[in-house]
Parts: sequence; structure tokens; C-alpha cells
Amino acid sequence: MEISPRQLRGAMGGLYELGFATSMLIATGLGLPSALGNEALWPILLSLTAFSSVIQLSTLPFSRESPRYLLVNKGKPDEAKRALIFFRATTDVDKEMEELNQEASAQKNVNQLNWLGVLKDPHLRKALLVSISIHMSLQLGGVVAVLYYSTKMFANIGITYPGAVYASMGVSVVKLCMNMCSMYTIERWGRRIPELIGTGGQAIMTALLTVFLSFPAYEWAQILSVLFTVLFIAFNTFGPATITFMISPELFQENARASGVSMSFVAQYMANTIIGFSFPSLRIVLGQYVFLIFSTCSALLFVYIYYNLPETMNRPIEDIVREFGVKTNSNTPKTVEGESLFMKDIPEPEEKAALSNGYALPEDAAMISNENHVTDDPTA
Repeated sequence: MEISPRQLRGAMGGLYELGFATSMLIATGLGLPSALGNEALWPILLSLTAFSSVIQLSTLPFSRESPRYLLVNKGKPDEAKRALIFFRATTDVDKEMEELNQEASAQKNVNQLNWLGVLKDPHLRKALLVSISIHMSLQLGGVVAVLYYSTKMFANIGITYPGAVYASMGVSVVKLCMNMCSMYTIERWGRRIPELIGTGGQAIMTALLTVFLSFPAYEWAQILSVLFTVLFIAFNTFGPATITFMISPELFQENARASGVSMSFVAQYMANTIIGFSFPSLRIVLGQYVFLIFSTCSALLFVYIYYNLPETMNRPIEDIVREFGVKTNSNTPKTVEGESLFMKDIPEPEEKAALSNGYALPEDAAMISNENHVTDDPTA
């Protein structure tokens, strides 16, 4: 996220979910009995999980630090500019460097906040609650139950093995396709619309799934159960599954980002673990009505997110955090369309008067005037 251009920040953030969906599809395919999912070859299947870890460990030492980290945290502008040139593959990075310099100036006398510091600040606490609510829209929507136990669910409604496994593969294909669709729309529709569509859609799908799982003896109910399971995955991936992993860094400024994001992910994986372990027992006790819990949670989170999540697309971080009441010292424009723009060529009223009278302001005064000038209209 820190190395992404602002206009691609959402799509780049969706790469995590793309990797997850791709890996899930490959793993499901390799787990078929005709591949490696049999008594003789399962140790090979299990050992393949080390492959990606080895690649990551061998390449990380050669990865570059992010320009924002080098400038804001380390105070190394030259190294930050070299890193920015590397990531953008162009030397024309002056506008983006100016934005980073403004952020660095705003953070110069600001202390890094730990978890307790974020929780104590009422404005940061609000941003944290919004961030956690997005993470919960992924976990409390029921995706853990569907992904972990989809094969068993399909078998329980009468879809025999290995048909249940192929149905699970179909779920993985839909997840991959919807992730790519979300990555395309996220930089055109923004973050709010996909998140709300996904959260609202999964609430409806889990409610309908509850209804049709009540008639396992009927073929039409089996077909509709599979259909609504697939649609649930489509809505979940289009919204929460893609948005979750890229939005949290956009809700916190530099001094609170590490703590805010880490707390959000801790909450998410705690929910993941609890649901993963408790779902089989809840399914035994509640039967198909267990999905009403997920439907209710999604509906409540939809309402909370609708009223509290600001749109973050193409907006500077300093502008976003101001919506939560966080005070900043940055002069970043409040509205930015497309790439980073700074209104350096727009004169202040006194500059206009000076120019109309045939003389120019001193260079230093003009510079100060331009630095302090912020406009909401880039075309003004």
C-alpha cells in the first residue's frame, strides 16, 4: 500500500485477495483424488505450502523500503526520492515528493502511537472502530464457514462425493473472478460502494441460504443452495474480502498507522479463529439457522459502515483522517481528482494585485503564499 500511486492504491491493495483466491483454487485442484489428494501423495501436497515461504524469505532481503517510510520515519529525502523513482519507473516524481514532504512536515513533531495511544484518542478510536467493522464484515459475514466447510455443506444437502469437491472448486473460481472484477471497479466506484454492495449482498444470501437448506430432500432446493452459496462468495469477494486488506492503512496517518492496522488484523483473525472452531458445534445445535447469525451481523455492519466509512479514493491520507476529527498540520488539498495536484500556480489575491500593478512579490514571499494556499477546486 505504501508504494502504490494514489490512483492505483485500491487496485494494488486488492492483490492480497487475488493471491489468496488464486492459491485457494490451485490448492483445491491439487487436493482432488486424481491429483495429490490421496493416501499415497498427500505428504507432497502438504509440503508444497513451504514453497511460497521459501520464495518470500529469499526475495525479501532485496526488497526496497517504501519512499514514505524513508522520508517520514527515517528523514532520508534523497533515498526516498531514489526509491520513488524506482517504484514509478520515471524521474518525474516531483509532485509526489512534494506531497510526501508535506506529510513529513506534518509528522515531524508527532510521536509514534502504540495501541494504548490509539485507544486513548477519541478520534483515532473512531477510525479504529470503522477499520475493525470492515474487517468484521469479512469474518462475521460467514465466509469462514463457507470456505472451510463448503465441501461438507454440499455433501450434507445430498451432493455426493466427488461432486461436492468440484462444487467447492466452482466457488474458488467465482472468488477469483469477482476479485478481479472488484480490483477493476474499486478505482472507479470508490471504496464505499463495493463494500456496501458486498456486505448487504452477503446478508441477503445467507438469509436465503437458511431457507433453502431447510429442504435438503428436494433437488430444486439443492440447486438453489449451491447457487446462493456461490452468490454469497461473489458478494463477499466483491466487497469485504477485497476492501478489507487495503482500506485500513488509508484510515490512519503515519504515526498511528502501524498500531491501527495491526489491531484491526488482530481483531479479524481472532474472529476467524473463533468462528472456524465454533461453526461445526453451532451447526449441530442450530442446524441451517446458524446462517441467520451471519445474516444479522452483516445487516448490522452494513448500517454502521454506511454512516461511518468515508470515501477514500484518490484522497490524501491527511484529508481522510480529518473526517474523524484528527488534527493535522498538513496543507494537503481537501479534494484531489486523479493524480496528486498542488495549486502552486494559482496566485493569492495580493499577488494578483501586485501583478496587475506591474511589480512582482519577492521570491520568498511568493513561495510562502503558494505553500499556504489550499483550494477545493483544482480548475480554479
